[in-house]
Amino acid sequence: MMNNVVRFYLSTLGIGVEGRSSSTAETAAGDRRPPGASFHSSLVRRSGMTTQDTGPNRTGVTVCSVFMLLSMVVFAIDTHAEPRLDLLKRVGIDQHLNAQISPDLIFHDEAGRDVRLGDYFGHRPMILSLVYYGCPQLCTTVLNELSVSLNVLPTSVGEQFDILTISFDPAETPSLAAKKKAEYLRTYRRPMGPQGWHFLTGDAAAIRQLTQTVGFRYLPDPLFPGQFIHAGGLVILTPSGKVSRYFFGINYAPKDLRLALAEAKEEKAGTLSDAILLFCFHYDPYSGKYTLAILNFLKAGAVLTLLGLGTFWVRSIRSERQRNSIVRPALLGLDSV
Repeated sequence: MMNNVVRFYLSTLGIGVEGRSSSTAETAAGDRRPPGASFHSSLVRRSGMTTQDTGPNRTGVTVCSVFMLLSMVVFAIDTHAEPRLDLLKRVGIDQHLNAQISPDLIFHDEAGRDVRLGDYFGHRPMILSLVYYGCPQLCTTVLNELSVSLNVLPTSVGEQFDILTISFDPAETPSLAAKKKAEYLRTYRRPMGPQGWHFLTGDAAAIRQLTQTVGFRYLPDPLFPGQFIHAGGLVILTPSGKVSRYFFGINYAPKDLRLALAEAKEEKAGTLSDAILLFCFHYDPYSGKYTLAILNFLKAGAVLTLLGLGTFWVRSIRSERQRNSIVRPALLGLDSV
């Protein structure tokens, strides 16, 4: 009988082969090989093919192996990305227009003094930026881009509007807030900047109530203790502390900021903004963990490669079948030679 391995590969390629006994002349000559082997030798001699030519389709088997390997890669990427995707479903910024921030929430200013948020209400519209000062990525970018826009605005912090930059990490201290304030006031040198740009810290209860009021959802990063998964953006507040408008991402056009502040000054709530969120979490070069964007890129590349290999494999099988439909009649003694 034909070798089971060969039969398996041929059946994989859709080539059905039935073993037949050798010719009477070959048997009479004392050919002691198994009938299947004799038949195989006869096929080779009649067609002029080598044993290698009639063996399993090595290209098809190779493609199959690579196909299976890449399938495992896609599965591994999905397995790794899935927990992070589940976390991102719980992170974001919900637009709570016209929501009133409690004036009684207690935070700490840069000098460590207890302050009520209501102490900042009643004067000017405000920009609320929720960050944490130890953030190595998105928070710094948010504040940097805000600072760039502020320097372009014709209006000034502490005169036409104020800024509340509040940490949502209850472990951070007023001394850290003071360092951040000094850092940004070095690039924003307008006279009333120190009086109008406030960097605050607070305890977990006050932070939770504030973030829930404005719709800011974040989570501790399970892979990096002490850091958070969160979205980037700004919230525009009216002088009375109501939510007027949201800015998402890190691009805050000065013209848009000026118009939003002017609208908030009139105690008006704006319209819903397009929520294009940027999320903050990490690539770890030591453990080889990638951000969501990189994982999606790798997965897309693997899927495209699988599709390409699948197309090549199907074409190879069809070509092999066509070749066998021409060669096999000659092998089976049905040719005219």
